[in-house]
Amino acid sequence: MKLEESYNLSRDKWFDRIKDESRSQAKNGLCLAVGVLLISIFDILLWQHLEQKTVLICNLSVGCIASVWIVVNNLRYLKRLNILDTPKELLYWYKKRLKNDRNALYLAMLGFLICDPSFWFDVFNMDKGWIIAVTMFRVLLVVAIIAVFILPYFDGIIVGELMTRRDEEIIDRLEDLVEKK
Repeated sequence: MKLEESYNLSRDKWFDRIKDESRSQAKNGLCLAVGVLLISIFDILLWQHLEQKTVLICNLSVGCIASVWIVVNNLRYLKRLNILDTPKELLYWYKKRLKNDRNALYLAMLGFLICDPSFWFDVFNMDKGWIIAVTMFRVLLVVAIIAVFILPYFDGIIVGELMTRRDEEIIDRLEDLVEKK
C-alpha cells in the first residue's frame, strides 16, 4: 500500500496495517538471521581441513554471534509488538530494532575483516622483501577500512544505513501518525 492510499484509512486501521508490516519485516530479518546461523554452524561442523579449522571457527563464530544477536533482537521486538499501543512507541521500538540489527552487522563485518585467514597468514609468514611491503600495505588497508567503519559510528554518522525502502516507508508512515496526534 502506498502512502497516499493509507491516508484514506482510519487512524486505528492505519496503525494496525503499519504494525503488521513491521511484524513482517521483523520476521524476514529473523528468518534471514536463522538461515545465516545454520549455514555458519554447518560450515564449522563439516569443514575437513583441520589446520584451517581454527581460523574458520574464529571467522564464522563472529557471524554466528551477529546472527544470534539479530535473532534475539527480532524475537524481542516481535514479543513487544503485541503490547505497543501508540505510533510513538512503535516508531521508537522499530528504530531501535533497526539500530540493533545494524550494530550486529557492523560486528560481523569487522569480525570478518579482522579474522580474515589470508590476511593473518601473510602477517605471520613475512619472509621475503617484497612480501613484507605487500603485507604492510594490507595491514594499513585493513586498519583504514576498520577506521572507516568505527570512527563515523561514534560520531553519529552511519556508513550505509542498511535500511530497505520498506523500512523507510514504515518509518515515514509512523512519523506521519505521530505528527497527526
